[in-house]
Amino acid sequence: MRLLHTNDYVALDLETTGLSPRDDRIIEIGAVRYIGGRRTEDFSCFVNPQIPIPARITEITGIDDAMVKDAPVIEDVLGKLLDFIGELPVLGHNIAFDYGFICQKALNMKIKYKAKGIDTHRISRSVLPQIESRSLENLCGYYHIVEEPRHRALSDAAAAARLYNCLYEEAEAKDIEESSSLFMPADIAYTVKKDTPATAKQIAFLSSLIRRYRISFDKEIETLTKSQASKEIDKILSTYGRQLGV
Repeated sequence: MRLLHTNDYVALDLETTGLSPRDDRIIEIGAVRYIGGRRTEDFSCFVNPQIPIPARITEITGIDDAMVKDAPVIEDVLGKLLDFIGELPVLGHNIAFDYGFICQKALNMKIKYKAKGIDTHRISRSVLPQIESRSLENLCGYYHIVEEPRHRALSDAAAAARLYNCLYEEAEAKDIEESSSLFMPADIAYTVKKDTPATAKQIAFLSSLIRRYRISFDKEIETLTKSQASKEIDKILSTYGRQLGV
């Protein structure tokens, strides 16, 4: 039986400062457009997160503050990425993660965006039930897929596309009928939550706390969202107490 699949999609991968689409920032975007199964165009750029990149993220990705300091901010990049994707589905390994970041940033910018997706992690559970680790790195090792550098957006996006093809070929060879729908684009489960920029009152209050307690604050206060500013204020209050006199 011939399994249904698609040859037209955009493979997508992001590197970020953390796991929360609402609170963390994108630092690198990699996207590869495939038409008729052929790689036709790439989209790749660093993004200035306007906050320091955590050491553990630099350790994983090799991306440090110096590499992104002159990069555009997400507000100057996202529209170009969405134009690049167009009406095509997005493909990736745990695509809901990358899709969630894109949707959240789009919502913050009052841009409507919705796409269908293909998740190679989900496909692997059906095609390779015997594999213990389903990380992109381990699955690429299983199929001898080499894309360098590792843990970078563009190479990981391309690796996910190659993994998709390998999984499809294996599913066909094994005649795994229950996998048929997994290779076709489907709705991606992610609920965006609207967030707004920090209020003038929050910015003033947070600034006063930082000055009063001589706190080394490594984020740009004006770029914080309302929820982020609230978390930072609560963190300072819980550490220094509420006898502020401000």
